[in-house]
Amino acid sequence: VSLYFDSTELNKLLVDWGREELQPACAALDAARVPFTPVVRVGQSAKTIAEVAREFHCERIVFGTEQLGFAERVFGSIAQQVRHMLQAQGDPQVIGS
Repeated sequence: VSLYFDSTELNKLLVDWGREELQPACAALDAARVPFTPVVRVGQSAKTIAEVAREFHCERIVFGTEQLGFAERVFGSIAQQVRHMLQAQGDPQVIGS
């Protein structure tokens, strides 16, 4: 994909796609009257999640279950990587696989 778009254009496409993907979750949270702040960032998954969690002073991060492929078995799941990055006192609790 990066062969066809410059980095600014690619970033915008990814952010727009992320916002579209969040719409069902945002609608469900709105319907349940749960306060939330939707955030879409582009970057390495675990690192970006950890950075945003610290930025927003989150108390916990909840992950669903995921199928572990070869890479996840070698490097750990995204949840495991985030958990590893957020080991300092006062960092969010990471729940899930």
